Amino acid sequence: MVTPVNPKAKFKFIAVPLVAAALALLVLVTPETPAFASVNVIGANPHTAPIRPYRTTEIVTTPLRPIDVRREAPIIITQPANASVVMGNTVFLDAAANGAPFPREKWYYEVDGTSTWIEIPGATDNVLEIMANPQSNETQYKAIFTNTYGTKSSNVASVVAYQSTDIWSGYVQTGSVFSAASATWTVPVVTCAPGSSTAALQWVGIDGYGNNTVEQIGTETACADGAPTYDAWYEMWGDDALNNGFQIPLANSVEPGDVMSASVNLTGTTWTLTITDETQNWTSANEVISPSPTPEQSSAEVIVERPLTCVAIAACAETTISDIAPVTFSSMNFISSDEATTATTALTMQDPGVGSLTPSALSENRDSFSVSFQSATS
Repeated sequence: MVTPVNPKAKFKFIAVPLVAAALALLVLVTPETPAFASVNVIGANPHTAPIRPYRTTEIVTTPLRPIDVRREAPIIITQPANASVVMGNTVFLDAAANGAPFPREKWYYEVDGTSTWIEIPGATDNVLEIMANPQSNETQYKAIFTNTYGTKSSNVASVVAYQSTDIWSGYVQTGSVFSAASATWTVPVVTCAPGSSTAALQWVGIDGYGNNTVEQIGTETACADGAPTYDAWYEMWGDDALNNGFQIPLANSVEPGDVMSASVNLTGTTWTLTITDETQNWTSANEVISPSPTPEQSSAEVIVERPLTCVAIAACAETTISDIAPVTFSSMNFISSDEATTATTALTMQDPGVGSLTPSALSENRDSFSVSFQSATS
């Protein structure tokens, strides 16, 4: 005989194990439950087999890595360098930089110590091409690099646009009427070969560049039969009434390494040529009234010169240039009727077979430079 089954009892039989199984699964997901552990569930049918939980697998998630994008302000890898070139020729300045993003480049120039930098239109390449002219000697150049993360300026570069001459090296200013010129320098050491006779003058003056008078004062470093000599002098070249227009030596002592300051000034019709040895503490001031011919005042200059040896103004021969240490001029100053119209020219002296005298670029404030001797055999 079949005994009827109580529907409620059947429901309990089915439901209790299901609830127990659910509770068992909840226990399984806790960290403390080991895999494949038997679980006894209170209220479950004791005749049923222990519930075997599923093995749990830990899911490890890796965060997404950001895209590696460099962010770097400009870093200059090539700096522009000072350059010298004969007037009218082309010179190239080169500047380059790296960065991320890649920086934009623009070239700028600054004229005559104004401290105002002006962008050069269209100059956005690594190389800046310049046609050397007198204005180049009063101009400085630099490149500026910019990207999202910064701006970087290159070094400042200067260009010396020089004319080659037989006797002068240094700087000359033209384009106005000049009434004063001054500068300071240190007397250079001269190296004399046995038995040699050479000369080099260091001076400041007015005129002489393109005309037939020079009002000048300075020092001389020479070799006489292989022995070094040093002295000071002044000259009104072209005025026959003053030592036939030749140098007038000063009796004051001069030694290599002495710091000299010199000036030429015109007041009315009186020219005053003054030189001071700041090391030995002496000054010589020399006045010349109404020289003849009347100076044109068309140029002013600071020069190292290979002088002439003359028996008369019209009968001169060039000497051999002395092998001198570099000469640095400072505090160079010219006074003219209109500074806005002036132009500055660099001069390089060539003594064929012997050597050359070459000026450096002007300093940032345009009042200093050096002149160096380069032997033709070195």
